[in-house]
Amino acid sequence: MGKVYPKILNYPFSYPYRDDKVNNNWWKSFSNMSRIVNTEKLDGRNLCLSVRGIQDRSGTMIPLDECITLWNKYYLISEDIGDMEIFVEDLYYLHSIEYLDINTHSFVFAIRDKGKWLSWDIVKFIASYYGMKTVPEINQFKGNSLTEDEYKKQIFSLAHIPSAFVSFEPHTNSVIDMEGIVSRNAEEFDDSEFDMNVIKYRRVDHIQPDTKHWSKNKHRAPLKKERG
Repeated sequence: MGKVYPKILNYPFSYPYRDDKVNNNWWKSFSNMSRIVNTEKLDGRNLCLSVRGIQDRSGTMIPLDECITLWNKYYLISEDIGDMEIFVEDLYYLHSIEYLDINTHSFVFAIRDKGKWLSWDIVKFIASYYGMKTVPEINQFKGNSLTEDEYKKQIFSLAHIPSAFVSFEPHTNSVIDMEGIVSRNAEEFDDSEFDMNVIKYRRVDHIQPDTKHWSKNKHRAPLKKERG
């Protein structure tokens, strides 16, 4: 089993869930980045495509019938994958948010290769080369182009825009804002420096107290074309 995708620390002004940890030193690194990219945080499960197959965060191999489309994609790229670990957010099973406008279930969000996290541009290139989609990109900007207060205001503002895939909350029977934002250094960085190069913002009330964990009540998420 390879190394799993690291737990992303939260902005201090985020709304952490349960045991989520906070990065109180985020501004020191993000204010000096030449380019930052914000992407939509999707509500799915974290899967990794590598020479070992397709595994979840615990290292468990994903059954073929749970994501046959992704496995078919894997068989096409497996001979080329080498040392790469391609991380995807998989929406095959419904979590606390249902997406009404998805045409596929899996979205690439990061690639690690030989202890380096590849730049966002390379991630997009590789995903496109293999016919895969990436998580929705919200915007890019220079870290030193904003003050800390301006930066925070931008995150708050962006977090209240609709999801690129129309996020629906069954609990309230309503269309809601996206779950949150993942901010990362758009350039390549070392695996040992992950915590200072990737951070997230999660909106308040993302998960309701009485919501069952998706794995206890599995329901496949329909694609847009299947909704009729």
